Amino acid sequence: MNTLPLENANNGYNVAISATFDYNGDKIPVTSQDLNKITDGIKFSLSNPVTLGTINDFLNWLDDKLSTGLNEEALQGLISSIPNVSPLDKIKAGLGIIFQADITIRSLSVDTKSHDYSIGVTATPETPIEIVSSLSLDSIGVEISSTGDEPPEEEHING
Repeated sequence: MNTLPLENANNGYNVAISATFDYNGDKIPVTSQDLNKITDGIKFSLSNPVTLGTINDFLNWLDDKLSTGLNEEALQGLISSIPNVSPLDKIKAGLGIIFQADITIRSLSVDTKSHDYSIGVTATPETPIEIVSSLSLDSIGVEISSTGDEPPEEEHING
């Protein structure tokens, strides 16, 4: 069970909340910032990495919930349509492996006031993907973040 930590601050108490969400039987712990500052927006972050399953699992779940039509069967059909000629055969084999890879959210943080967020995800195949002799891909990761800043307006050239 997660606790509600209370820390003695300079002029009172700091109250933060930890919660655990359940995603298909996996526990996802999340923590917040000082709730006394809730008028400044809500900040929360993932406490520990969370493995979500494979890309195929995720696509099947999305198709089941949203009827996307893109599921493991459709994806395997696309992969199998790639010709078995070099170097496409290595790409085809790699795609087959990567979509079976376990997906883990390594980091997640959200700030609702500033609209800052970041998420870091890794995919780890059961067996490394051989790129060339003695060089294999063991895992791949990506981190996406936004500072919440508005993008600059595009300049239009009148012509």
